[in-house]
Amino acid sequence: MRHTIARTNLGILWGLQAGGIALLVLAIGSRGVDGAAARSTAAARLPAAGQAMPATPGQDFQDVATSDPFYTYLHNLKAANIVSGYACQPGGPNDPCVPPDNLPYYHPGVAVSRLQMTKFIDNGRRNIADAVGTSLTISGTAYNTLSVTTTSGGSAIVGECLTPNTACYAVSGGAPAGDYAGYFPGGRGVYAGSQDSGHAALDTAASGSTAYGVNASSQVYRGLDANRNNTAFFSLYVDKTVGESA
Repeated sequence: MRHTIARTNLGILWGLQAGGIALLVLAIGSRGVDGAAARSTAAARLPAAGQAMPATPGQDFQDVATSDPFYTYLHNLKAANIVSGYACQPGGPNDPCVPPDNLPYYHPGVAVSRLQMTKFIDNGRRNIADAVGTSLTISGTAYNTLSVTTTSGGSAIVGECLTPNTACYAVSGGAPAGDYAGYFPGGRGVYAGSQDSGHAALDTAASGSTAYGVNASSQVYRGLDANRNNTAFFSLYVDKTVGESA
């Protein structure tokens, strides 16, 4: 009888110990799940192994989300064709294509080689879409260092002075002897206008010993046309210097 009771008590003891261990494991597991709720929720949103996240509208590369802190910079470079990334691989283990956009991959964590860096720099200096800052200096040895074109009815180049009375030139050109500071052929010629009282729309000056202030010529019609819309003034007024006879 004692042996039977001893064995029974031992079984109860082992049962209590096992139950306590089970409760302890359950409690730890429960606290672990509660403590890692955010991680579990985030993990639930992740795709299965070997799959990529669906692209977000406006996303340029499959592996760079629009929420990435560097997305804006990368987006600007992509829009300017400075970077292009790597094409996705249909059914491939690496860079798999994700329908419907099948975006390329950028591999943001891969180091850049010196040759890749030269491509970035060269593309960057040849593709200037918007230059924003205090100044922009472009120098070169090409025949046309800066070529600006437009197919609209606007202006290819616009210069504007924003602060009054600062002696600002909206557009300025200079040249050494033998060159032209400005050259405007074709179309309707050059239009110059003035809104300030006492200032001519076109102000010309020459300092060469035999240079004219204005040289007007035509190959088929009049060399100079001067007219007015007020009969109180002359269409053309030619003055003389002080001391010069009439």
